[in-house]
Amino acid sequence: MKMPSMLEPDMESMEMVDENRKGNGRLAAILIGLALLVALSSVRFWEQLAATALP
Repeated sequence: MKMPSMLEPDMESMEMVDENRKGNGRLAAILIGLALLVALSSVRFWEQLAATALP
């Protein structure tokens, strides 16, 4: 019986790597979207605060 080598990845592990990359890309897109949403909403918040606080 041949031992699996780290230098010769089998197809199963290659598919897992591909799935992980897809998942990471999706996660990155979600995090970027959330960051943009938070940034935009905080800008609106500060603009409204300035508009109400200043005469």
